[in-house]
Amino acid sequence: MAGLQFFDQGKYLLGNSVGYGLFCFNISNIEKPKELIRYSSKSKNEGQAYFFLEQNLDGSYNGIISNSDTSEKSKSISNLYTKIEKTNYLFQSARIKLSEENHIDPLIDENPENSIIFYEIKLNDQKRIWTIDLEKGVLIKGEW
Repeated sequence: MAGLQFFDQGKYLLGNSVGYGLFCFNISNIEKPKELIRYSSKSKNEGQAYFFLEQNLDGSYNGIISNSDTSEKSKSISNLYTKIEKTNYLFQSARIKLSEENHIDPLIDENPENSIIFYEIKLNDQKRIWTIDLEKGVLIKGEW
């Protein structure tokens, strides 16, 4: 239980699992918890950033970033971190789409490019490139 953390006033539950790393569920409807799509730059949890993507009912997206606190290890289970560092939104209610040129399968943890490319879309169909740096856990927005 030490590896669990609530985020956004209990809307999300994050946790750590041996051999899997961080996970995130939207538990706003406790009857139907929903696991968020997860991206990471490494297959093993080494404290790197984990990016979670959730599509809202209106078609917009929320992006959440978090990582394990590697200084807090389990005393009884090897390679299990018992705490999660600060969790933040990288964006909320954003109108985006994944870049088709740089699409990765989110079911595969490891992303050899260490980044994810999105396009932010304005109402007039203008696009701006967004890059999620999975090593640093930051969002980099391009120019309009």
